[in-house]
Parts: sequence; structure tokens; C-alpha cells
Amino acid sequence: MKRQARIILAIAILVLIGAGVVIGVVISRAGVVAELLAAEGSVQSQHAGAQWASAPGRDRYRLGDALRTGERSTARVRMRAGGGIELRPRTTVHFAAARPGSNAPAIRIERGEVQLQADSPLSISTGGGVVRVEPGGRVRLTADGLVLHVRVDFGRAVLERDGAPSAAIAEGATVDVSVEGASPQREIDAGMPAIEAPVRDASDRDVLDRDAFERDVLSDASEDGASEDGASEQASASAARAVAAVFTDAPADLSISAGESASVHAPALPVRVTLELGARCAAGAQVSVSSRGATHEARATGSLTLALSAGVHAVRARCEGARTTLRSTIDVDSASGAAALPSRPAQSDIEIDGHNYTVLYQNLLPILRVRWPSAPPSSAGYALRVRDARGRESTVEASSATVTLASGQVRDGTVRLSMQAKSGGARSPETSVTVLFDNDANTAHIRAPRPGEALSQTVAIEGTALEGSTVTAGTEPLPLDGQRRFQGEIALGASPSLVIMIRHRSSGTHYYVRRASP
Repeated sequence: MKRQARIILAIAILVLIGAGVVIGVVISRAGVVAELLAAEGSVQSQHAGAQWASAPGRDRYRLGDALRTGERSTARVRMRAGGGIELRPRTTVHFAAARPGSNAPAIRIERGEVQLQADSPLSISTGGGVVRVEPGGRVRLTADGLVLHVRVDFGRAVLERDGAPSAAIAEGATVDVSVEGASPQREIDAGMPAIEAPVRDASDRDVLDRDAFERDVLSDASEDGASEDGASEQASASAARAVAAVFTDAPADLSISAGESASVHAPALPVRVTLELGARCAAGAQVSVSSRGATHEARATGSLTLALSAGVHAVRARCEGARTTLRSTIDVDSASGAAALPSRPAQSDIEIDGHNYTVLYQNLLPILRVRWPSAPPSSAGYALRVRDARGRESTVEASSATVTLASGQVRDGTVRLSMQAKSGGARSPETSVTVLFDNDANTAHIRAPRPGEALSQTVAIEGTALEGSTVTAGTEPLPLDGQRRFQGEIALGASPSLVIMIRHRSSGTHYYVRRASP
């Protein structure tokens, strides 16, 4: 009996151990909330509180993990619950537990900017509430100390907060919400001094005091071992020059309205951008410009001009006499727009095998070559069923188990594909394909004027842009023809620069600058 009992006990232990292993595997797999699709530049991951390390391709993230991008670096992530997020340069995101009562995946933006793209209804829980994005929508989340800015670039979104009614956010609108548990301390890349933004009072805690900022730079330099006299004076002078360099009286290359966000491409930097405050700030505004871990301030009435170097600049105008804050994100680089856009759509091979695929495209929607690898013979042919994000279905019949969907037959978003053998009725597993616009793609090819070319009083303009773009040079609209080409002539006048503005629903607003005198 004792021997039999020991055998039974051993079997029970083995069963428990086996069950524990299985449960562990299931929990581990169930814990994956996101997957890295693409990384450009310096992108690092942090798993389970370990040290930051370079992110490997197709890295996976569970609750408690984090991802960050460096200067001029981006990362694209696919959320397990559906939809994608893009981390802009100098952004840190933590994958956190969902808010109580919410089944939405949660992200905490430590700093920087994240763009959401919903191919199907997408819900993301943040420290400021749950953001629900309608299919096809694009929403930008920007962390600014204790405040999260939610801007809808395309489509529509709804913000849900505890104890408050749901707020619908229309296209082009921005809603600012307080972030629970946030700290004004900003994370800085390793090797850079951490500068904490000092606060003035409870109602003005997100404004950086310039004198205090300079003192912080001084103190950090001293703590790093610099001499107390020469190095401190040098740090103080450097900080003062940095503050002064952001604001300029020089003629501007272009103007944007406070609250507008855009990418500015100027072969010669810095680029000078006039910020028009408009009627909402008729009494003046306190304007701050934040980039590279530093914030600079100035008071202005009507407008002021900024000299911006390469990088992402967060601009905030706090209107006096009104409880209004206008926020802009200006992404500056030295791209010229000289690279040609692809003339043909790219082709992607999709196997209907039950897996999920993501296809990124540039200016032309992709060609999808769909194949059922394990299809049985069917003398009557095959039928491919295509169901888009809105539930609309179509069927393509073919003599073989390979079907080519031409560019444009599948639009942005997630489509679900399945195939049936018409002889015998066998069906393939359903496969989902998410088609997303590549945010790193070129938005235009400007053939004329060329970068560095001296401009005459009448300037000939010629180029191509993404399908669906709106192109304007100065104040003159330049419509696209059937081949997505634009052309025209405009009078330069007294302006020091020619600016070509290109707007597209996926890529946003882009300004290409050509200076009159190279």
C-alpha cells in the first residue's frame, strides 16, 4: 500500500508540474500586448525592469515592459488588440495594466509623442482616460509634463474619463487632460543631465521659469565635476545663448498658425518659422518652445518668429485673458524632397494560413498576391472572399489557388481573407492583412526648383505628390493631374523663400522650403 501510495503521489506531482508548465506557457503568451514591427535609428527595449538594450526585430512586449526612441528615431508597434502605434523621436512608452474597469490595452507615455492608427475600432487606456478611435482614424498623443494632449488628425475619437461624460473629439481638434500620477520630471537620454522643470504655483505648474532653467544647467555642470568658476560662467553663457537663439527678428521662411502641427523640410537650417497667434490670443500669449530636453519662453503679441534646428519642437502658446492653450508640434529636418516617389505599387505575397500580416505602403496602395498554400485540387476553381474593416464582402473567382488583388482593390485598414475550393467545398483558415501608410515615406518629389538653385521673381514649380494630396505654393493651389503631378508658376515677390505646402490625410502637413538666395 505504501508503495502504491508513493506511486500515486509521484504521478500527482508530475501532473501538477506538467500543469504548471502548461499554465506558465499560456500566461506567458497571453501576456504579450504588443509587437515591434519596424525600428529606424536608435530604438531600445526594457523588459521586466532590466537594463535598456537595443530592440531586436519583431520584439514582443508584456505588461511592465517599455520602449523608447532616440534622436531622429522612430518605432512602429502593432498592438495585440488591433491597431498600430508609432513612436516619434525621443519618445518613451511603458506598456502598463489597463485602468480599472477597462479591457483596453494601456500605454503610459513618459515623454514624447505617439501616433495611433486604427484599422478597426481601437481603444487605448492612458493615464488621462481611455481613447477610443474609430476605424481609419489617426490620433496623436503628446506628453507634456502633467498634461496629455489628444489630437485627432483624421477621423473621430472619443475620450472617456472616470467621473466625467464621454467627450467626442472631432477631426483637427485637440483635448488636454491631466495625467494621473504623472510627475513633472522629464526623462533624459543616458549621458545627459536630468533637468526638472520648476513650478511657480498650482495653476501654472507646467511653465518653465527661464532663470531657474539656467540655474539648473549651472548646477548640473558643477555636479559633473566642472570647475566652479570658468565652467559655470561658460554654462551660463551657453544657456543664455540657447534661449536667445530660439527667438529671432530675422525674416521668416514661412508662417504657421498657433495650434497647427506640421513637418518642415529645409535644406539649410535653422529654418525661421513665424507663429501667428491669431484672434484667440488677441491679448498676447506666453509662448514656450521645448526640444532636446530644454524649454525656452517669451511673451508675444500678434506673432513671433522661431529659429528652429533639426528635431521635434513642441510649441505652446498660452493665451492671456482666456483659458486657452494652443499647441503645435513642428518636426524639422533638412530633407529636400529631391527623391523620386515610387512609380509602381509594391507587391506583397500573402499566404492564407491563419496568420496576421501587416503591409506598409508609400504613395501607391500595394498589390497583394494571395495564395492558399495547402489548397486541395478543385476542378471547378476557387473563390477568394475579401471582407474589409467595415464588414463589406466581395468575392473573386479564380481557376487556381493564387489570386492577385490589384492596387486599390484593398484600401487602408484590416481586411480578412479566406478561400474556398468550389469542388468539395473545403475552406482555408481566415487570414487578416493590415494595410498601413508608411509614415516614413516621402510625401512629395519636387523636381523644380532644385535645392540651392537661385530663384528669380517668377518661379516654375514642378513635382509629384501622394494621391489625394492638396498642394499649394505661396497662395496658389496646384492641382494634381491623373499621374499625381503638379506644376505652375508663381511670383516670388519680396519673400526670402518659396514654400510648397503639401497636405495629405495620412502623412499630415509638410512644408518644403526653397530660399531665394542659396
